Amino acid sequence: MPAIDAPFVLEDPGITEHVAAFVSANGNVVNTPRTEVYDSSCTSHISPYRRDLENFIDIPPKSFQAANKQDFQAVGKGEMVIDIPNGADISQLHLTEVLYAPEVGYTLVSVGQLDNNGFSATFGGGKCVV
Repeated sequence: MPAIDAPFVLEDPGITEHVAAFVSANGNVVNTPRTEVYDSSCTSHISPYRRDLENFIDIPPKSFQAANKQDFQAVGKGEMVIDIPNGADISQLHLTEVLYAPEVGYTLVSVGQLDNNGFSATFGGGKCVV
């Protein structure tokens, strides 16, 4: 499998399990560009983009807390495909068990979940290679 280059954001190393990185201030993500953040502290993939989730099912609300201590809830889950820069090309990555949380500002790609699914991620030189 070829390496996939993607931008990344380093999170606070003090963040504990079940914490996500971003929540929109007003809970409104309309007209927000679709963004993915690779998060080493997030234990699940999380997305506010319901229209991008396939095989969607409702789930009982699952509470999380963002790095800024703001609470939010996941209310569904599904699968999604994200486009990832791969040199001059774009590769696609299929994510499963993606939690739907409408108040989150970005799709959070869990590095731990990628690892659990057989991928590896290397961070360095201003990029993440999956």
